[in-house]
Amino acid sequence: MFYAKLNEGIIFKNIIQSIKGLFDDLEIEISFQEIYIQKLIKSGIAIAFIKLPSKCFEEFKCKEGFQTGISIISLEKVLNDMDDEDCLILICDNPQKLIIKLENPKINKISEYEIPLNENCSFNKFLILDKANSDATIILPSKQFEKIINDLNAAGIEISIKCCSDGKARFYIEKENEKDIMIESNHEEEVEKFIKVESDKEIKFRLNVGILTEFSKASLVSKQVKLALSENCPFLAEYKIGEFGLIKFYLCPIV
Repeated sequence: MFYAKLNEGIIFKNIIQSIKGLFDDLEIEISFQEIYIQKLIKSGIAIAFIKLPSKCFEEFKCKEGFQTGISIISLEKVLNDMDDEDCLILICDNPQKLIIKLENPKINKISEYEIPLNENCSFNKFLILDKANSDATIILPSKQFEKIINDLNAAGIEISIKCCSDGKARFYIEKENEKDIMIESNHEEEVEKFIKVESDKEIKFRLNVGILTEFSKASLVSKQVKLALSENCPFLAEYKIGEFGLIKFYLCPIV
């Protein structure tokens, strides 16, 4: 029914590592074109979307599309046995289980695991329409975003992000004057240093810093993150996975 091979299996492992703090299980849709993963956190204020098009894989075969659920805990236990150079193979010819193979010809490694699937998972595709042009966008190194959020996380449960039309963005705790981090656009060519702040007007979001901390762990899969802020829309953090895949996190602002 389904077969996919990813030579750089560590990519898939890092995706799961980056979202495991948010969810216990995942809702998955596999089609002829892609693996699509979504999940709404229990509080209902945040949601994650992951898209892995068939072009991400060295081999991808799907005879019939299907939807299912899987435990992140079970998935993580298997992926913890993965070495950095392992190839990942996913096989599903039975709606009740997923077969995972970890292979490394260099050391003659072939390991096989079975994970139960929840074929009765109620998969309702969420629809969030991104604004064609956000009121403000921030592009910065994902590691820098992670550090900013971690630094502010110790000071409170909410942080504010404020963008201005002068190419600057401010991350701060409103009741802690000393916790104030400013970034601004630069002309660096390296992805690990490049920053771009664009804003049509001044806009500010107050956000749950604990959830942002979990979002920021996606620095494992991407060197850069794009943040989008628009009035009457959820906050967006987008991480590209290689040339084709992506993770999108949405978070409702605090009002």
